[in-house]
Amino acid sequence: MKICCVIPSRGFIFADTIKSTFLNIELPSDTIFKIITGRPLPDSHNECVKQSLQTDCTHILFVENDISIPQGGITEMIKIIESGARHCAIDYGMVINTNPNGNSTIVVEKDKVMWTGFGCTMFDRTIFEKEFSYPYFTDAFQYRIFGSNPLRLHKEEKKGKYGFLDIHWGLQANERGITLHKVKGYRCKHLRLPEFEQFRKQNNDGLYMIKEIT
Repeated sequence: MKICCVIPSRGFIFADTIKSTFLNIELPSDTIFKIITGRPLPDSHNECVKQSLQTDCTHILFVENDISIPQGGITEMIKIIESGARHCAIDYGMVINTNPNGNSTIVVEKDKVMWTGFGCTMFDRTIFEKEFSYPYFTDAFQYRIFGSNPLRLHKEEKKGKYGFLDIHWGLQANERGITLHKVKGYRCKHLRLPEFEQFRKQNNDGLYMIKEIT
């Protein structure tokens, strides 16, 4: 396998994200790295796939700019993929809330993964060549979770302020017969900088205004 590791960013990347990707000895030596910046969601993620497909990679590894991958995580992802899976993801924490999913980005219904976050996710490139076409991700729909086992969702054809592209993609993947996999026993760190929180924009179109000193 040959991996293209892509990092979508709104203008900055945590040092620990760099350490767990570019400096990660678990990634094969021929891994291709790409950083996509200056694009809002979901354009950044679509561009990640678009540029990956222009390489000779066999798999695409998404690592978002505020994620730190645990030791052993990449090795386990590769094992799952080499066993025949076309998708796998490592979970990470979100803000704890009262919805049925709690502090997790992976929703499992009766042992079936319904969707995962894209923070640390590996895809077989053929998913985007056969089952999905450009644009691969969209935020044109909003979802509300009202219960689990059975999963109860309300879908609205309305652009969400923040997120939803991962939920919609996962549900579409399931409908198209793609089995999603959770990497068990591992959890990424979802990084935050308290001093920076007042400037963090919780919306898909929010790019950071970065000034240059010349």
